[in-house]
Amino acid sequence: MDEHIRQFFGDEVSIDTIDRRDIIQALIVRHSRQIEPLKEEIASLKKEMESLETEVKSTRSRRDEVNTRVMDLKQTRRVLHELANEKRREFFLLIEKLDDLEKIDHEIDDFNSRLDKLEWEIQTTRITASDEKVLIKSMREIYSRLTEANVEAQKKLGIEERVRSLSREIGENLAGAQSRHEELLTLAAASDVHHDEFLAKNSHFSELRIRLRRAERRIATHRESLEYWKGWVEGQ
Repeated sequence: MDEHIRQFFGDEVSIDTIDRRDIIQALIVRHSRQIEPLKEEIASLKKEMESLETEVKSTRSRRDEVNTRVMDLKQTRRVLHELANEKRREFFLLIEKLDDLEKIDHEIDDFNSRLDKLEWEIQTTRITASDEKVLIKSMREIYSRLTEANVEAQKKLGIEERVRSLSREIGENLAGAQSRHEELLTLAAASDVHHDEFLAKNSHFSELRIRLRRAERRIATHRESLEYWKGWVEGQ
């Protein structure tokens, strides 16, 4: 005998003494008693799901914020590497130019030495006006070439300054990229933690939703049965 029907009639009641109407009344009681606990279970599940849904959204939000920061860091790291590579290319091109300009210093020394000799010759040697004119012309030519060499030397100084600047900037870019990389590693670990937490909470939420749907189906079944048997009793 069904436990609820037994409780309705008592253990001493024999099935032979119970008529159909009595059994149906017992069934009505049985279904009625099943509904209330299910309603409480549904209310409890909905409350838990509401709280858990807030936690799921919060966890997902934290994970997404970390992932957005990770993407920003990757982009910044990539840009810094590209900048460092561009500056490295310029750095080596300038080093080659400096090698080409290295002879300028020797040329300037040579021009100065030749000017000193010519000036000494003019001042200490008995020469004709014609010879002096030739010497002065040579000095002017050398001075003109010295001026050009000095202009090139100034370029060299500018290049050397740029090379020093590039070396410093390349170091800063690479240090910045490394800093972003280290932060990425930390954030990637945090993202994994948030993602695992999100998956666990979301999985639990899905389980609660399944239990809720099951409880709702059960209460609907009990209500249908209750209406059916009540209708049967009223129809008698």
